[in-house]
Amino acid sequence: MVWSIVEGTDGSIWFPEGGSDPLWRFDPNTEKFQVIHSISAAPMQMKVDKSSGNIWFTTFGSGTFGVIQKTIGTKAGIKSNLSDSITTPEYKVTEFNLGNDSYPSGIFLQGDSVWITETLNHNKLVEFKPIVDANGKVINISKVLEIPSSSPSFSSQQKQLFTTPTDLVVFANSTRPSSIWLAEHGTNFITEYHIDSHKVIRFPTSSSPRHFVTLPYWIAEPADHKGFWFNEHEGNRIAFFNTTAMTLSEYEVPTRDPFNGYIANVLTLSADPNDNNKVWFTEFNHDKIGVIDRSPPISFDINSSEDKITML
Repeated sequence: MVWSIVEGTDGSIWFPEGGSDPLWRFDPNTEKFQVIHSISAAPMQMKVDKSSGNIWFTTFGSGTFGVIQKTIGTKAGIKSNLSDSITTPEYKVTEFNLGNDSYPSGIFLQGDSVWITETLNHNKLVEFKPIVDANGKVINISKVLEIPSSSPSFSSQQKQLFTTPTDLVVFANSTRPSSIWLAEHGTNFITEYHIDSHKVIRFPTSSSPRHFVTLPYWIAEPADHKGFWFNEHEGNRIAFFNTTAMTLSEYEVPTRDPFNGYIANVLTLSADPNDNNKVWFTEFNHDKIGVIDRSPPISFDINSSEDKITML
């Protein structure tokens, strides 16, 4: 059950797998695999730091997040099906414990910050800064910010700020983070949080004709940073939120199998690095991959004379 897949800066393909082999690396040059066991559980989400080559990840059930770094020395926990005559790179996994009740899910890298969503019991967003040694290797982390704060001075209302935040994307004004967008899985909302004002704005996804919930989950940001894609794995859609025009476009996935609840279960997605209008996705229930191109113009528009609508 592959929840995430990334390409490292060296061309290696990394992906998790449940069971006794939690983390795999595929080398396209040799067409061989490595299995890494020195990790507490299969990663839930993974992101690549392009500047350092480090790969950051979350483990949902184990309550950790961590980093995979290239290293030189003992192969601790790594086995390979490569022949002895071929030199293979070595990797070290370092994990940081957030607690068994934290359920970290989404991860986002912004500058030198690592942002994490704690999805269930804590329902919060946390910013960490890596601590590195003289060689630039991550040896520890420091908590910079948590939203909402666990400080006793915070009101009970702020402690209930989010509900099941699963993934996030951080937008910055210059070098300073200005707003955070996140998927609130259980409430069907896409939510914007303004860091300075603490203002929260929620945008509902369209109701599904066959399911009460749409369950937005993962977020993928195109290279132009003008919005983001997200999946609705029970809404049977892939959606794009344009943060410049503040518009939401939802694209219905054609697969509608009555034996699977009329959903394809669109689970993972990746923005096309060469085309800001395209996103690739998987259909978990049907062993398919698909692509959406949002460049063709929509033949109609919806306008309202009201700037603000209150629903009771």
